[in-house]
Amino acid sequence: MKRILRFSAIRQSQSISKDIVYNFVLFLVGVLFSRASVLSLNSPFGIALIFATPKKYLFSVFLGVFAGYLFPSSFASGFAYMALAVGALAIRLILPSQKPFNTAWFYMTVSGFSAAACLIAVNINDLSVMPLIVAESFLCSGGTYFIAKTFKIDSDFNSGLENFEIAAVCFTFGIGILSFDKIEVKSVNLGVALSVLLILSAAKFGGVSTCAIAGCVLSLISFLSGQALFYSVLFAFCGLFCGLFSHLGKFGILAGVASVAFVSLAIYGDTTIIAPLIIECAVSFGVFLLTPKSVENYLAQIFLGKAKTPSYFGVKNALSLRLQFTSQALKSISDTVDRVSDQLTKINTPDFDMLLLEIEKEVCGDCSMCVHCWETEKNQTVEQILKIAHDN
Repeated sequence: MKRILRFSAIRQSQSISKDIVYNFVLFLVGVLFSRASVLSLNSPFGIALIFATPKKYLFSVFLGVFAGYLFPSSFASGFAYMALAVGALAIRLILPSQKPFNTAWFYMTVSGFSAAACLIAVNINDLSVMPLIVAESFLCSGGTYFIAKTFKIDSDFNSGLENFEIAAVCFTFGIGILSFDKIEVKSVNLGVALSVLLILSAAKFGGVSTCAIAGCVLSLISFLSGQALFYSVLFAFCGLFCGLFSHLGKFGILAGVASVAFVSLAIYGDTTIIAPLIIECAVSFGVFLLTPKSVENYLAQIFLGKAKTPSYFGVKNALSLRLQFTSQALKSISDTVDRVSDQLTKINTPDFDMLLLEIEKEVCGDCSMCVHCWETEKNQTVEQILKIAHDN
């Protein structure tokens, strides 16, 4: 009994320590997402994170988001976002946890309207910003939806993810990359390096479809960050060609990125971005080649597509069709056996006189010599029939 209680205490302490780690990580994620700005004008993704987070981690995320909005930033209306964060926390605490309230679509709708209402109230005297407010409410709704879908993914995803789930994870990672986009060291952008690294990982562990999804999502994220159009095109084409080269291994994927970057630079013609792009790609290549095996196993679980299994109804319908076909075949065989049996019954009669009458009726009935054979030469006819039967 003492051993059981000790084991239970160990398990409980491990669970508590794991919850502490998760809450701390989500606090940092809250800070990170609140710093992710779109075109250096607005940053609704911290609010989206509050609406999408499960309730057991809600306060950690709220504190991170509030701290992120409190610090000086590149976007305006920081106090408006803090007020909106408090309102989002209150709404999440009031709403019940049952469906239809606990769904991505519901949180998406509530977050969009909440962001629009708060920002309109703050900027009521300046109607010129209304288009930006509408755009920001849509960004908040979309961010809430994809983040909520990412949280809904089962923690045991060893069998891989669906393409839509992979897109949700890539979009959530992309929001995090937005917060690093403004970090530059001598024109070397950390967000670009992280984007290339994400594409390389998607190509290695997910193949063509996963890499194409990651490239398209990161191209959109690059456009939202306000980077040059060159990077949006680069990420989209890297997502396509790295996936095509994924069967060649790590160095084939790196060759795909290098070739796409070289062609894009040659077409774009801006020599000022050559050196930063080379350094950004070199950093990504180095991290990609030095990634430990444990991290690779985790990334493989994320980016590996789920194996296609036949659906229940498809198997059921196919089995039903096969059973119907077999039933029809057996019924046809049964009818054939019955007809053969009837014919054999007519012929295989035990009475020899009846057999002779059947032969006379079936074989000799239409012959003009029937009377001569059976009435005049019957004995000779019977001898010939017996001879034929004996020969066969």
